[in-house]
Amino acid sequence: MITRARLTAAGATAALTLGVLSVQFLLGMGVNLTVQVAHAGFSMGSMMSVMRGKPLLMVHMMLGMLTAVLALVAAVSAAISGRTTAAVSGAVGLLAVLVAGYGGIRFLLSGGNTASFMMAAGFLVAYAAYFVELVLLVRLRPPGAGGRSSQGQVEPGMAGARRG
Repeated sequence: MITRARLTAAGATAALTLGVLSVQFLLGMGVNLTVQVAHAGFSMGSMMSVMRGKPLLMVHMMLGMLTAVLALVAAVSAAISGRTTAAVSGAVGLLAVLVAGYGGIRFLLSGGNTASFMMAAGFLVAYAAYFVELVLLVRLRPPGAGGRSSQGQVEPGMAGARRG
């Protein structure tokens, strides 16, 4: 049986992920417009030197890591919600966040346009996936105090109940 608490948790996680993705987008635009990045080559030590003196880039990268963790939590939460369509959206969102993160690492290493495009495409797909997941979870939740099913039909024994 699908519980309201599971659906609420999955919806809240999807909404939080959308919010964090929005902040991440704005930080990324700030980095793009204000930070000059000397590309690191292929060593982690040189990547750290790229970060020195660039707090906006550091915050963007750290929030990216948090976003990946949150995307994993959102995918698991959607999977245990019992809604297959929401679980698929959560999985697509997680994959897209990981693609965007990989693009970000590739961009730091090489500075290529392909890596930048990968970040942008990953963000866009992730944002769409979590938006769809949230809409699905809100539309398909089980009946509440109003006595109506997710399809808008009155539940047996609830015909005289007042809507709240």
